[in-house]
Amino acid sequence: SGATKRYLRSQRKKLLVIQQNKCFYCQCDIEYQSSTIEHLIPRSRGGSNNSENLAVACDYCNLLRGSRSIIDWFKRAKGLLELIAGGEKQEIYCFLQIFVK
Repeated sequence: SGATKRYLRSQRKKLLVIQQNKCFYCQCDIEYQSSTIEHLIPRSRGGSNNSENLAVACDYCNLLRGSRSIIDWFKRAKGLLELIAGGEKQEIYCFLQIFVK
């Protein structure tokens, strides 16, 4: 609904400040336009829109996480997050080809 969208937009702005404009997962710098609201417990798994269940993530991490649990995501994405932190762009691309399969 419109009220929910407005609420999530306002939460995204607040979370960006709290998270110091960093992705919850990979800690890359993000701006409002390139950030997405992330439900820590996915709504498809019973998560809510309560502020305690929300974070902001970059588009890549949000897309790759999908509806996985946070624990599954971190187990599977550990190597990817290390590559992102190290700035190894070619290695990241190769890793993504494996990761998304």
